[in-house]
Amino acid sequence: MRLSFLLVIIIGISLSCKQEVVVEKTDQISPELIKVADNIIYDVVVKAETDDQWELEKVAGFSGSEMINDLFESLYSGELKARDYHSGKELASGDIRKIENRPGFERSNIGRIQFTEDWYYNPAKKEIEKKVRQIVFGYKTDTEDRLGVGYMAAFEILMK
Repeated sequence: MRLSFLLVIIIGISLSCKQEVVVEKTDQISPELIKVADNIIYDVVVKAETDDQWELEKVAGFSGSEMINDLFESLYSGELKARDYHSGKELASGDIRKIENRPGFERSNIGRIQFTEDWYYNPAKKEIEKKVRQIVFGYKTDTEDRLGVGYMAAFEILMK
């Protein structure tokens, strides 16, 4: 009887103990992945500037204002870093505020996003994984001839 009671207490104590699992975020790429592209740069139009139904359909699923706002807040807090697109000079949060306060640099005018990525192939899953290295926002601006819309690069956001 005493042994049974002791066994119940030991089982109860062991079941009540919780083991905390800590997951660490890492930039390490899994060794089973095959790198297929390094620093691939491409633009994505996220706001169609036309009445063309097909062009509008291609961007209909984009709802990035929350991401854009969060990236700006991460730049202002210093969590992310930015560089001048043309000179490569690192920008402080005050520099970013000056850029954002220029006429035409409203966040709602972001019409393109340029990505710099590394691409990896996972043969076990038959999937392609991407690691975004940098993002550049392209702001809508009138072209010099005023006949179309162009895009002006703001700054490079260096992703972690």
